[in-house]
Amino acid sequence: MSSSNDYLPKLMTPQEAVAEASRCLGCDDAPCRQGCPAANDIARFIRQIAQRNFRGAIKTLRETNVLAGTCALICPVGELCEFKCGNKLERPIAIGALQRFVAEYERSNGMSLLPSRLSNGHTVGVIGSGPAGLSAAFELARLGYSVEIHEAENLPGGILTYGIPAYRLDPEVVNDEIEYIKAIGVKIITDSPVSDLFEFAANYDSVFIGVGAYRPLSLKIKGEDLQNIYQAAVYLKDQKLARLNGNPPSINLGEKVIVIGGGNTAVDAAISARFSGTDVTIFYRRRPDDMPAFKSEIAMAKKYGIDFQFNYSPIQFLREGNKIKAVFCKNRMGDLDRSGRPVPVPIDGSEESFLADNILIAIGQGATFNGADLINTDNKGLIIIDEATGLTSAPGIFAGGDAVNGGATAVRAVADGRKAALGIDNYLTNKNNNSDIHGGRE
Repeated sequence: MSSSNDYLPKLMTPQEAVAEASRCLGCDDAPCRQGCPAANDIARFIRQIAQRNFRGAIKTLRETNVLAGTCALICPVGELCEFKCGNKLERPIAIGALQRFVAEYERSNGMSLLPSRLSNGHTVGVIGSGPAGLSAAFELARLGYSVEIHEAENLPGGILTYGIPAYRLDPEVVNDEIEYIKAIGVKIITDSPVSDLFEFAANYDSVFIGVGAYRPLSLKIKGEDLQNIYQAAVYLKDQKLARLNGNPPSINLGEKVIVIGGGNTAVDAAISARFSGTDVTIFYRRRPDDMPAFKSEIAMAKKYGIDFQFNYSPIQFLREGNKIKAVFCKNRMGDLDRSGRPVPVPIDGSEESFLADNILIAIGQGATFNGADLINTDNKGLIIIDEATGLTSAPGIFAGGDAVNGGATAVRAVADGRKAALGIDNYLTNKNNNSDIHGGRE
């Protein structure tokens, strides 16, 4: 099989980038920016490319999104900024490709740091080094704070390092952007899980929680604990670690694998399995249009021969020789749930069985934060925050990313991290001003 980097989009040449950027209308209301969770100044960075100011263009992007190169590869631009651009142009500007072009230009020609303030003497502890934690740490360091990120794993990056396959995201891009963040003064401490939030918070003036949502949800059906049944997230992590360490993966899927789920993790796992030479079928409990996975990823899965079976729910797994027999029932669509999608209703007597060497389950993941007794969380274990600032129910403790929203896009996590960083700065500034007014008394 080809190298995973062979599946990355072709990089624009400078001439192609300038020509594409010159198509931009420079809209005053910039609908593309309205479609970007990070609120990147898209019209400005495109104008700078048209003027061949490539260095200025990447600086414009990093002002709001330090992970500009990473997000250029994994953002669903067709459903965000480029989708909005299509309201004004018959063919949207290739915003994602232009963003990748200037990010790669900077990587090739030397990454120059954005200006930052002098140290203000205050410290912030960040829990988790995924996109939310990295974004918050970078913004805080630029504001003059001393920032330490504590990461439970032995490599930083969170889902960027362990969860997103290399065919979508070049690990070298992630590594270079993490080095960029470290160069501005952020300290990243790996193999450093946080078990006691308040004990951790006592070491800092403020804290940001940016842990992911990696706790897999269970199907709660018979046979789920059989051998050869894996969580898709575990399989993806195994694949990434094997690639990073130069070792063969420990999970061998055999000739036939069934993937259960309809989100991005399910599709990522299915495509990764297909690239390893395995015959793959995705089973999803609703209709095709109800799948939450990015449309571009679904199209890629179909392109590489992955089969889809819709309106199927698993009801039991059985061992049959050296294979797994997955028993499914067919569904009809019922009333809409709170997500706006129909509730799958099993059809009596519709059971069907399918054989596979292995099964990957990707029906969703819960927050990995386990401090529900310390700060307010909802019934799913997600942290409740003030939407404007990221502040939790505990003074000085902020949160964002998947621990709050349960799993969204990386660019949304970046935006959450930056918002919380500004919230922390405002919180500590006001706290210090009040302390000065009252002679040092809180």
